[in-house]
Amino acid sequence: MSTQHNFKAKLILSLTVIMFVICFLGGNVWVQGKETITLRYWRHQHKPAVELEQPLIEKFEEQYPNIKVEMFVATSTPDLHEKVLVAFAGGGGPDLFNMEGGKFSQYVSYGLMVPIELDVFGARTYQELMKELAADVAAGLSGWKHEDKYYGLTTEVSCYATAINTQHFKEAGLDSDKDYPITWEKLAEIGQKLVRVERGEIIREAYALTTYPVTFTLVFEGMLRQLGGDVVSPDGKESIINSEAGVKALQTLYDFMYEYKITAVPSQLNLQGPGFETGATSIVTDVGPWYEAYLKDNAPGIYPYLQFKPFPRFEKGKDIGIPNYGYALQVSSNSKYKRESWELAKILVSTAGERKKIGLFVPDEWPWPKEISTGGLGIIPKEINDIVFEAATKTLMDKVNPKETLNEAKKKIDKYLAELPYKIYGYK
Repeated sequence: MSTQHNFKAKLILSLTVIMFVICFLGGNVWVQGKETITLRYWRHQHKPAVELEQPLIEKFEEQYPNIKVEMFVATSTPDLHEKVLVAFAGGGGPDLFNMEGGKFSQYVSYGLMVPIELDVFGARTYQELMKELAADVAAGLSGWKHEDKYYGLTTEVSCYATAINTQHFKEAGLDSDKDYPITWEKLAEIGQKLVRVERGEIIREAYALTTYPVTFTLVFEGMLRQLGGDVVSPDGKESIINSEAGVKALQTLYDFMYEYKITAVPSQLNLQGPGFETGATSIVTDVGPWYEAYLKDNAPGIYPYLQFKPFPRFEKGKDIGIPNYGYALQVSSNSKYKRESWELAKILVSTAGERKKIGLFVPDEWPWPKEISTGGLGIIPKEINDIVFEAATKTLMDKVNPKETLNEAKKKIDKYLAELPYKIYGYK
């Protein structure tokens, strides 16, 4: 065999080995002795948060020049949830994703994510981890705990409160510091002074109801808990939505529309804070501290008149706010780069102070500390949200008796819970 022939044979063998390595690594290459990899990070759209995270990702890429981060921003949380599940079903999906707490039971039960790698944070125990994290991040970790392990790094923990338009209050002869709706009964009273009607049609609502199923359920669940009820029983086994508390809560919303006429019949779905940013609504109860930055950017003419007040209570109900919600960074069990993903997560939660400034953690000012400390955890799955919203819609739009619609909702929720392959983890 000639020398030239030997050289060609060795060259072909070498190229074959190289191609095998490239294929094995999924197309990644090596730079300066290190493999160049791509981390896929998925989150939902929220402009202030995306703008906060982009420079942190660039900082991470400078610190780890062999790592490229691809951030995908879904249009909404439901959109992100759907895309994540579809991707996981195909064995792919993101390496790191930012998901809200209502999905945690499902994700952890299906084994879709892995526990936090403590040594990334220089910790040996979760107690040490708590000390390494900012207070707001550490305080929210309990929402992502399962069987003594933690699966998420908190990026947002918040709750809703009442947002009022102080200009509308002044025009109606009301003092926004004294006459705000501290109770649902008070809302009915002052609402009749705030509402604007022309030719029998409401042109400015005193109080607008959210038409986004997730946020509606949080508002409705808050009302139920104030009256001693809830959507699901404490053990998570059955629905108790059709209790006296449920009927009274739904009747209250019905009366706002048809007895006091301070709320218009919704004409569009999937609205949060409906009409507030255009001045077409005086009061909403489905926005959090993040709404301040949103109004400043999107409705500068309304922003100066925004004031936050406590979520209304019932006069004879419990003094508690609306259920809390949160988001956390979680690493996929499908990821080939779990440690690198936790390193990215570490940097993304390193600016908790900046997250608080844009409303992702509740401010220290009134009314937020009491609201978030009394509201409890809200972890109702999307499917139950949809059932609750469907029942409410039948009463509020089709004028079906609240007891009838809630009885039907209970049957549907009970059927869903019975067929659920996992428990609504941590429900209380």
